[in-house]
Amino acid sequence: MIHSIRPWGLRRSWATRLIVSCLLMAVLVVTPSPAFANGPYGNRFVGTSWSGFDSPLFGTIFTQVTPEYVGYWGFVEHHEGKFNWGPLDAMYTLAARKHLLVEQHNMIWGQHQWPSIMTQWVNKHNAAAAVRAWFAAYAARYNGRFQFVNVVNEPLHDPPAYRAGLPGGKTKWGWVLWAYRLARKDFPHAKLQINQYNILNDPKETLRYIKLIKKLQTRNLLDGFGCQAHFLEHTKTTVIRENLHRLNRLGLPIYISEFDLNWKSDKNQLWQMKTQFPIFWNDPHVAGVTFWDFKQGHTWLPFTYLIRRNGTARPAMVWLKTYLAKFPR
Repeated sequence: MIHSIRPWGLRRSWATRLIVSCLLMAVLVVTPSPAFANGPYGNRFVGTSWSGFDSPLFGTIFTQVTPEYVGYWGFVEHHEGKFNWGPLDAMYTLAARKHLLVEQHNMIWGQHQWPSIMTQWVNKHNAAAAVRAWFAAYAARYNGRFQFVNVVNEPLHDPPAYRAGLPGGKTKWGWVLWAYRLARKDFPHAKLQINQYNILNDPKETLRYIKLIKKLQTRNLLDGFGCQAHFLEHTKTTVIRENLHRLNRLGLPIYISEFDLNWKSDKNQLWQMKTQFPIFWNDPHVAGVTFWDFKQGHTWLPFTYLIRRNGTARPAMVWLKTYLAKFPR
């Protein structure tokens, strides 16, 4: 840990102090600050997606932030070579001010979240050159400011239409391996993630995901993986636990991503928060839980919010604050 280094011993010469000081500065350049390495929840985080607003919950309850649509390639670079960095800059400013971890979400996603003229780029430049330019532009602007990057989002169900133009694109997963090799080169200080839905509630999908993760893992191309936590309102806790147990065997950090509970009833949302959140939080392999936004009017589903428009907390958020207060800070 950085804070345990003591370079200024009483009997050390000025030359020794100068050398150690330079080494310490080098470490600080490439290592997350102690606030990141040992935050309010130790080596875990509770995060949220960000859609353009500030809140007292950032830096208190939420210690990690993920850009929602403002991080998508198609939002940032809708027109070739013209980048709209403004919203992402605002998020990174917030993250620095509140000492938040950042995960970039995402670099490649097949849900039409790429520039609208991508089909023209495939013919004009080829898809690989366009993806390389996108990765390089993001790296040039933000390297050193994010700790995680979701390189490919939802590959099991939503591969991009342009994948045939990528190296390995004519095989099942060659294009994914290529994307992670590119990310390992362009984002050397970030932990590479992958993200997929229907993993916690469907054993068949869990096994498919494990096979893909192993392909990346054996090539040292993956540092952790995300399991989306949408649509768990009617999933049995035994199913969630069993799928987590299967995933635990991989030995990689698990990130519960996009967690939300779509209940109009406060009572039902509270009950399910009390049931499901501890399953994730108490699993030793789970390194973070990210809520998919929390403020009414900003969530993608109508009743997943935890904070009402008037600023008051729903019972599930009241419980969450009390629950998390029990852990060392």
